[in-house]
Amino acid sequence: MFIKPWLVNCRFIQFFNLTFMRLALLFVLLFFFVNCGLKAQQADTISRKPRYHFFMLKFNNGAVLNTNDFVDGTNHNGQSIKSYQALTLGFGKQTDGRYDWEHAHNFPNFGIAFYTAKFSPGDELGYPNALYGFYRAPFQRWNRSALMYQIGFGLTYNWRPYDQNDNPFNIAIGSYRTVYVGLGAEYNYYLTPHWILAAGVEATHFSNGAIQKPNKGLNLFSPYVSVSYSLKETPRFMRRYDIKHEKRNEVYFALGMGIKREEFDTTKYVGLNDTYQGVMYHMLSFSTAFMRQFGHKSKAGIGFDVTYDEWLGSDIEVNDKGHADKLLSTHASDRFSLGLYGSHEFCISRLSIVTQLGVYLWRKDLPTKKPALYQRAGLKYHFKNDLFVGINIFAHNLSQADFIEWNVGYRIPWK
Repeated sequence: MFIKPWLVNCRFIQFFNLTFMRLALLFVLLFFFVNCGLKAQQADTISRKPRYHFFMLKFNNGAVLNTNDFVDGTNHNGQSIKSYQALTLGFGKQTDGRYDWEHAHNFPNFGIAFYTAKFSPGDELGYPNALYGFYRAPFQRWNRSALMYQIGFGLTYNWRPYDQNDNPFNIAIGSYRTVYVGLGAEYNYYLTPHWILAAGVEATHFSNGAIQKPNKGLNLFSPYVSVSYSLKETPRFMRRYDIKHEKRNEVYFALGMGIKREEFDTTKYVGLNDTYQGVMYHMLSFSTAFMRQFGHKSKAGIGFDVTYDEWLGSDIEVNDKGHADKLLSTHASDRFSLGLYGSHEFCISRLSIVTQLGVYLWRKDLPTKKPALYQRAGLKYHFKNDLFVGINIFAHNLSQADFIEWNVGYRIPWK
């Protein structure tokens, strides 16, 4: 039965006890409480207004995109993994316009959701579950309907990952836990003041950011239907267009860190016992950028970063147990690179969705050098004292994850 793996495999205790999961869960909660830092002087008045919470149930029936040999049929079953079904239960909050940013985004809603999926055929992938934060806002509203876009970011667990003995074909998922990223669009119709029916399409990506290899990733595309029930009658959406926002500049400084595994062609190393070899490397970065905020929703700018990556110029050596140890380049300068990037932030109150496109200005000409262009995509949360924390997926070729980067920084704003 489809629902049985969900009931049997909900190992939430193990999920929350791991350090990596706790750190990433912080960003899910920040996504959920996106408006927690708003003006304190309005609290007494606002506390007397009703809150509009809702439950949501969603069903997906879609396709697994053919992006690697494993899903194409190079697996134990010898069959392409073509389809999947998923069930999502969510709890969220509908904004009602009590803050300016809610009017700027045309009354979005946001919340947290639990997701479970089954692949056909899919024993080699497992039965993944996800906990993620979602944000949905309208392109356009009408009297009883709306055309919405949605963004989801969170964590997935309960995969059946690659194992050189028990699951040797699964090059798509190399770890028990991965990141969940979802993008979609849907049409909402308000059946009654409490009930909302929706239909849409979404794309979903799973990856562990090269923390564990192999990591080809998994990409899904699906139509879906959902139904939502609001605990109070949905508020009337009376949007204001006279919201004032002064254009501001800022300079920020950020320190980042990450870890990743890299694989080597083990056929040239005599004496290795491992069929598949992945070695852990560390990464550090320093970034600074000038940003211009053009309104409530958007800021853009240009910046520089210096990256230290242990993998650059590295190799492996075989130890006396027949396993590989990392061998760093003898020259520390081999591990540094300098980049120039353009940055855009989609602003939701204190939370930003960050996208960056960069090019390396300087790096050593090494056999292990990376492609000239690089990308970042992630989340950043600003505190009232201008400190911020963030998480990014650092990638190349617009598709290949290099590592997950955690960062902390400080910004200097002025009007």
